[in-house]
Amino acid sequence: MINIEEFYKYLCNHERGRVEIDLVHNCLIFGAVLSSKPINALELGIGKGYATRAILYALKHNQIGKLTSVDNWYDWKGKEPGHINELRELGVNVLAPIDEGDFVRSQADNSYDFLMSDGSHRHAGEWAEDVFRIMRPDSMMFFHDVNGRYPSPRRYIELSKEKSLSHFMFSKSSLESEGCEHGLLMVINKEVSYE
Repeated sequence: MINIEEFYKYLCNHERGRVEIDLVHNCLIFGAVLSSKPINALELGIGKGYATRAILYALKHNQIGKLTSVDNWYDWKGKEPGHINELRELGVNVLAPIDEGDFVRSQADNSYDFLMSDGSHRHAGEWAEDVFRIMRPDSMMFFHDVNGRYPSPRRYIELSKEKSLSHFMFSKSSLESEGCEHGLLMVINKEVSYE
């Protein structure tokens, strides 16, 4: 079992790079995995592996579940970055270089029960319907940078509304250093019922 205090030290001491989720949202991802106990988690876009580690260590703490992470290495000019071998050694099933859209479209319905998406900001909305299709009912989905400069990820907000799915946008910073304004959209893959 993972010592949560040690992981929080890692979270707080990690120097955030330009292709990473912020600390506040990463803590939210970590807590969501700890609480929801997914069996088959999917990450689209690895970056420097900050969110990857949050998901992985929460799964390890839970002592159940596996993580598949997909990346096209766009941020790394098509070459695998050095930190990926360490993630593989820790137990992440890294599938790369793979076009994230091609991967999502090739997956069976209801394949995953947790999603962290921080992949292709220019094209993510193009396969949004398929992302929702491959997620199990009641699964948790997180989409980063939906308030950012790229319009494509905003498709997840629109689709959540169209499908009447419960969703919430985490986009407030109370400290200048947080960077939460880029937005982390949480969606529950279950239609809203008012009965």
